[in-house]
Amino acid sequence: MTAPSSSSKGSRAASLAIGERILGAARDLFLERGYEGASVRAIARRARCSPGMIYHLYGSKEELLAQLVSQTLGKLEKRLAQCAGGPGTPLERLHKALGAYIDLALHHPHEYEFLFRHRDHPLPPRLLEVFRTHGMASYRWLLRLCEESRRAGLIRDPDADPAELAQCLLAGVHGLAHFLNSARGFPFVARSRLIRRHLQVLLAGISGAAIFPEKNLYLD
Repeated sequence: MTAPSSSSKGSRAASLAIGERILGAARDLFLERGYEGASVRAIARRARCSPGMIYHLYGSKEELLAQLVSQTLGKLEKRLAQCAGGPGTPLERLHKALGAYIDLALHHPHEYEFLFRHRDHPLPPRLLEVFRTHGMASYRWLLRLCEESRRAGLIRDPDADPAELAQCLLAGVHGLAHFLNSARGFPFVARSRLIRRHLQVLLAGISGAAIFPEKNLYLD
């Protein structure tokens, strides 16, 4: 088999670099102008390439958006999977997973904000596909941990619906993450203290346990 030439390797590297530049430009413009307001031509200008290059690498503006959302949700899914498969009781792993969600939202605020900027418009089919795969995969890790916690007798109400619990917890961490990212000037207590207390309140509410680890894998 003939080894790839140095020129073909260089061409692939250049395409990857241009592709990343295009994704960065698209992310910025989607945040600034919204999906509908960011044209392919404007993205090309920001990325310093031709509109044709965007169509060549990604095919459509919808695919650009899908790629960006997929990247962010992929990071979240990976973190939740690590927490779910780690050591500790199901409730302790759930505690870490919720902390991981908040951590991603706070350390990648623009990417996180990006996920929820399109709620006022019908989702393009390709983006809907991404949410149904990567987005639901992330949710299913929380659901699995709620199911394990109930089977282990760690939930206050033994008849509680794990899906209901998982969705309440997801709404709780999403609400805090959005609050911390958006309420500029609010007199927050120390962020780490607030997050720990929030997680304690959420998990004590479903388990009846008042004590959870002082440290969280993703908050220290």
